[in-house]
Amino acid sequence: MNGADTVLFFCQSGIRSAQAARWMTDTYGNEKIVYSLQGGILHYKKQHE
Repeated sequence: MNGADTVLFFCQSGIRSAQAARWMTDTYGNEKIVYSLQGGILHYKKQHE
């Protein structure tokens, strides 16, 4: 994968983004810095109202 060295995944509830982040880490190891928004957008929004 060319491009960014840091990747942020997010989705509505955090489940799909966690799966995508896990896949990215398993695939690219330490080549990429991978983040996933825990709890998703819904949790983030609730915490920042």
